[in-house]
Amino acid sequence: MTYCDPYFHQDWRMFAPGTRYNYSIYAVYEVNGQKQHSFPIQEVLEERTVFSGREFLMISLTDASIFVHNRAMNIKGDLYKFTNDKYYQIFEYVNIQYLQKKHKNKIENLRLMLVATDIQTNKRTYTVNE
Repeated sequence: MTYCDPYFHQDWRMFAPGTRYNYSIYAVYEVNGQKQHSFPIQEVLEERTVFSGREFLMISLTDASIFVHNRAMNIKGDLYKFTNDKYYQIFEYVNIQYLQKKHKNKIENLRLMLVATDIQTNKRTYTVNE
């Protein structure tokens, strides 16, 4: 019998197949009238330690990215537009919550771009909300 300590050995990939894409989120927004830029997934990954309590953010951001990427509408070539549905609303909400906790202030004029890089072909697609 093997005991698996969830803090050190559990990995979400054992419950779900691996994704075909690597995702990056680029956020442009305003806090107190000043323009800010952020990369939420990369920031959460850099802060991630066993006891940081932010693992849920990484999973929320990446899972939401998968759903909105699959539902995006092609505009032209590698450029896509978010579909304004419940998945996008969840994606936007998770990003807003992360940014508000980061700045401890209200986020205004949020614009998001999701960059999806195909692991097999290294081709990138860009999904925007404007």
